[in-house]
Parts: sequence; structure tokens; C-alpha cells
Amino acid sequence: PELNFEDVEETEAAADASAEVDAEAGEEAAEATNATSVDDDDEFEKLKAQVKAFEADIDEDAEKLKKVQEQQQSQFAANKSATDESNESREDVDSRSVFVGNVDFSATEEDVQAHFKDCGVVRRITIMRNKFTHKPRGFCYIEFTETDSVSLALTLSDSLFKGRQIKVTPKRTNLPGIGSRGRARGRGRGRGRGRGRGRGAGRGRGYAVYFSPY
Repeated sequence: PELNFEDVEETEAAADASAEVDAEAGEEAAEATNATSVDDDDEFEKLKAQVKAFEADIDEDAEKLKKVQEQQQSQFAANKSATDESNESREDVDSRSVFVGNVDFSATEEDVQAHFKDCGVVRRITIMRNKFTHKPRGFCYIEFTETDSVSLALTLSDSLFKGRQIKVTPKRTNLPGIGSRGRARGRGRGRGRGRGRGRGAGRGRGYAVYFSPY
């Protein structure tokens, strides 16, 4: 049989076309594979970035928490120091102060200072008053500039001040957490015997001692 060159050429052309199609398909597949790989790399990088950001947030929160704890510890130490200094200052003031009981209700700070003028320099006089009516409660505190004045002031206990026999005692320090109320034994004004709250009973004129926070 005779060889038909046209058929051969067509066959070769078809083979070439098929090869080209296969090559293009292979290139497209390779490109798709590369694109998928690139996308996977991008996703992985995004995840790494998110993890780093999350770790940075954790570190930042931990640093903030550490600073807050340090501030709280510093504030606690400062408050404790201030409380200790306040207690020491209160004890120092109380060591230079006296309590005066059975004070006449009409007495003023000037009257009290005049009565204790020979004891030393008076720094402050506090006449205790009712917090609702603001009327005097019958006792006061005197703070001197020197502790030696306290012993001199105590010598005026039982002296007459505006017609009343006053009682002078050292001022006690009321520390936080310790109650200021307590029982005391004393004598009341008037005659006769009687029973009441507290210990003991007495006859004749006398005085009552009051204790109150300064």
C-alpha cells in the first residue's frame, strides 16, 4: 500500500497537539501546586505572627500584673510605716498631755490655760463637747510642749477650778483595736449610799473620772 503523507502529518500534528495539551496541563498542575504551597506558607506565617502577638500580649499582661503587685506592696509598706509613725507620734503627744475631769461647763480654753499657767507652755487645749448639741461634756485634755509639765499639772489634781474640784491624770494612749471603755472605781457627788453600775459605793463629795478617745 502507498504511504499517505497527509495522514502521517495529521497524526504527527495530533500527537504534537496532545503533547502540548499535556505539557500545559502539567504546567497548570505545577502552578496550582506551587500556589497551594505558597498559600500554605502564608497561612503558616500568619499563624506564627498570631502566636507571637498572643505571647507578646501575655508578656505585657504579666508585666502589668507585676507592676500592680509591686505598687500594692509599696503602698502597703507605706501605709504600715505611716501607721507606725502615727502611733509613735500619738504616744509622744500623749506623753505630754493630761486629762482633766469634773470641769465646769462654763469653762473656756482661756480659763483652763490660766489655771495651768505655772505648769509650762500649753500647746493645745481640747474641751470635749457633745457631737450633737456641742455642749461641754465636763472634761478636757491639755497638751504641753514638754513632758516635765505633766508632773507639774498632776499636782493640781483635787484643786478648785471655777468652784469645782478637778481631777488631773496622765492621758492614756488608745491604740487601734483596743477598746477605750472600761470599769472604774470612784466616788460620786452627794450624800448617802447607793447602788449602780460599776464597782463600789461612796459617801460625800468627790469626783467621777471619764475616759474618752482624744
